[in-house]
Amino acid sequence: MYANIGKKIMILAVVIAIIMMIVSALHGVILLIKGQGVIGVITMVFGPFVSWIAGFFIYGFGRLIDNTDYIARKMGRRDGFGIPDVSDKLDWSTPEEDETVEEPVTPPNFIAQRVVTEKDPDKDN
Repeated sequence: MYANIGKKIMILAVVIAIIMMIVSALHGVILLIKGQGVIGVITMVFGPFVSWIAGFFIYGFGRLIDNTDYIARKMGRRDGFGIPDVSDKLDWSTPEEDETVEEPVTPPNFIAQRVVTEKDPDKDN
C-alpha cells in the first residue's frame, strides 16, 4: 500500500488537479445560470488555473519523496525504516581532536631557474 508512494502522490496530484479544474468550470457555469455573471466568469477562468498551480505543489512533494527514496536506495538501507546509516562513512573528528599531525610536504631539492628572453617592461634597466 505504501510502496512506491512518491509515484502514487504524483499520480494523485494530476487526478486531483483535473477533477478540480472540471469542478471549478462547472461551478462557474452554475453561477452564470444563477445570474452571478462576473463571479461565474472569474470562477470559470481562474478556478482551473489555480487548480493547475496547486497541482504543482502536490506533484513536487511526490517528486521529492521519489527522489529521496532513490537516494536512500543508492546509499543502501541499513535499518528497518528505510533511512540509511551513513555515520560510519563520515569523519566526525574536529581538527582539535585529530591527534595525527601531518608534516608539510616539501618539494624535492632543485634550483629554480628563470630564463629571461626579453627585457622586463616594468623594470628600468
